[in-house]
Amino acid sequence: MSVRHWITFLSKEQLSQEKRLSLRLILSIPFLVQIVVAVSLTGYFSWLNGQKTVRNIAQRLSQEVAKNIENQVSSYTEISSQFLLTTQAAYESGNLGFADQESLARYFWKQTQVSEAIPFIYFGSAEGDYIGVWSNPEDVNTLQLQTQSTAPYREIYRLDEQGQVAELLRREEYDPRMRPWYKAAEQAGKQTWSPIYVWATSPRLGIDHAIPIYEKSGLDDTDENSPDSLLGVLSVAVTLSDISVFLQQADVSYATRLFVVEKSGAIVASSAAEAPFINTEMGEQRLLATQSSDFLIRETSRTLHNQLGSFAEVVASQQHFWEIGEEDYFVQIVPFDEQIGLDWLILVVIPRSDFTTYIQANTYITVLLCLVALLITLSIGFTISQWIITLIARLSKASQAIAEQATSQDFGQGEQPIYMKSQSVRELEILARTFNYMAAQLKQSFAQIANVNAELEERVVTRTLELEAANRELKRSASIDGLTQISNRRHFDEFFQQTWRSLAREKLPVSLILCDVDYFKLYNDTYGHQAGDDCLKKVAQAIQTSVQRPSDLVARYGGEEFGVILPQTDLAGAVHVAEKIRAKIGDLKIPHAASAVSEFVTVSIGVGCAVPNPNSAFEILVESTDRVLYRAKAQGRDQIVRCADAGVRPKLG
Repeated sequence: MSVRHWITFLSKEQLSQEKRLSLRLILSIPFLVQIVVAVSLTGYFSWLNGQKTVRNIAQRLSQEVAKNIENQVSSYTEISSQFLLTTQAAYESGNLGFADQESLARYFWKQTQVSEAIPFIYFGSAEGDYIGVWSNPEDVNTLQLQTQSTAPYREIYRLDEQGQVAELLRREEYDPRMRPWYKAAEQAGKQTWSPIYVWATSPRLGIDHAIPIYEKSGLDDTDENSPDSLLGVLSVAVTLSDISVFLQQADVSYATRLFVVEKSGAIVASSAAEAPFINTEMGEQRLLATQSSDFLIRETSRTLHNQLGSFAEVVASQQHFWEIGEEDYFVQIVPFDEQIGLDWLILVVIPRSDFTTYIQANTYITVLLCLVALLITLSIGFTISQWIITLIARLSKASQAIAEQATSQDFGQGEQPIYMKSQSVRELEILARTFNYMAAQLKQSFAQIANVNAELEERVVTRTLELEAANRELKRSASIDGLTQISNRRHFDEFFQQTWRSLAREKLPVSLILCDVDYFKLYNDTYGHQAGDDCLKKVAQAIQTSVQRPSDLVARYGGEEFGVILPQTDLAGAVHVAEKIRAKIGDLKIPHAASAVSEFVTVSIGVGCAVPNPNSAFEILVESTDRVLYRAKAQGRDQIVRCADAGVRPKLG
């Protein structure tokens, strides 16, 4: 017999026999037992689900927050690394020189305006020269210069808003070669980070990202093992205060602490309102996490030392559930180990109470409802008891539903949380409002996390596009001679090799013209190097205008020597082009008082032609043409000599 039938039977018996047991007692006792058992089981499973939900949400939240911090820190280090590598590549390709301090200062100034993450750029040479540009929005922008004429002092100038020198501020003794950033890069032989230090001009932490710049010995530029000499060290000062600002603005909770430390335990940045350094009689010193004035940061660090030994023992991401100061906390530890030297730890400390406050409130209300339900059952009976059980069951289902929603990827991104309807019972109404408030807050927290992730992804995409554009421009610049603005030797070789292979398949001729400015060294000695540069520019322009076809290539072959590649051109056609070149240069009438052949600048020209063979290399034609060029110079200069004229023919095949 079911409980319902059994109670109905007892009710009928009471109506006929008033002297038997009270119906109220008969109804109350079985329902009391049922409600106690049902409510106990409901509360227990609700508590288990709540604990599971708390742990899952805490793990996901701490992992996502740590990942956001890691991405933010990476963005700072990647910006400085990309700048150093791009500048190094520009120097190695000949598009940037460190000797011209005026051009270098303009370049540094423009770079500091691109990103606030690079406020201070400086370069110290092996001879002791120094140049630095500091874009300081909190103070004055400065240019720092030191040359052989000012040594051992550097001069510090104020810059206006356009980066122009305004006035000399002061002179101070300085040697860049003795600075830690210079020595660190010189010793490492590659890009590296300096130890973190406190800036002397403003109360915040900074770190130097430096890279050594080498120049080739000149013995063999194609040999990677040829000895290089140190030209100097290029460095960027990166401020770490922006990381602290990011951590403080991270909307997790008031009681949550986010901080980044070195393996030594020194604080790099934190969400706490404290400076990452302390003032002592010895000066400003780094603040250790175990000595932080913030209780949670200090005690978390000490607990880590007790549990794991030290910060240096952490080599992989870890999650812990620690009791700190009589309260439970979820602790996420993520190593930030950059390949070029940074070895930091990211810690996210979230109190368990952030997730359990509402669940505990639900538990207390559930217990209260159980007591109320028991009293009502004793006085009113089955109907009210059943009603209470129904309401509690709805609460359990709603709690389970919100727990399942919290594990969904769409939660916080448009999907609405489940809300409890208004209840007629005051206690249940309080519970419903509390539950609804918890659901709304949880959705808001997930939405904020999603917005932060989307913003970070957008910044990464934007920065990636900027770097790709810069790389494309750098590749284009790598093929152009910086002085004459025509193709350089590298592009000449690549183009000739490609043309040689193509014409070898088609069995068509290719011609080569090599031009050398006569007595150019004497020209430089007589008129100066600036005039020599202007002369080379004019000669290059004259050669360029003498070549009409888009398929032809004019390049600076080396020094005062130029090369012209003429695909699908026989020897006669090449000689015709060479005559045009010689005539155009003669029309320039550039004075050359030191020349032994003319009062104006002249050129000696060698012309060669060959039908490429698939089994041969273009260097054979270059060698043959070079020999007739020197034959032209040996025969008196200011003339054109062909391979046939010189009795030399390229050996192909």
